[in-house]
Amino acid sequence: MLSDESPEHDLKTSLDHLTNQLLQTRFQMDEASRAALRAASVLRQTLVICAAVLSLVVVAHLAASFLPVFAPAASAGRSWVLWRQVGGTWDPLNAWPTKEACEAMPPKSRQVELAYRCLPDSVDPRGPKGN
Repeated sequence: MLSDESPEHDLKTSLDHLTNQLLQTRFQMDEASRAALRAASVLRQTLVICAAVLSLVVVAHLAASFLPVFAPAASAGRSWVLWRQVGGTWDPLNAWPTKEACEAMPPKSRQVELAYRCLPDSVDPRGPKGN
């Protein structure tokens, strides 16, 4: 008959204890592995977002760098516009580089009943374009 203190019982108890510890360690490693995968996923998403934002910044910087090269050509020397009002309608007639030049060049057929105004090319007397 075996007593509770037999070497076989001690061995079985030790093996059970080791098995439980190994299972706990395995569960802890699995949880740590899942946490590491979640962290890696978040870092990957953050990296993708940062790369996209950086790409947009680079494109915007390049566009802003080249914009002055092309923008002056579109409006070179044409900053004042002579407008004529017939009835309630304003029509642009011509453009000059300075306000003085605009005001000094009357249209050939200036009529008394018409209104004329020299305005910067950024001002439209017709008002904002609506829908």
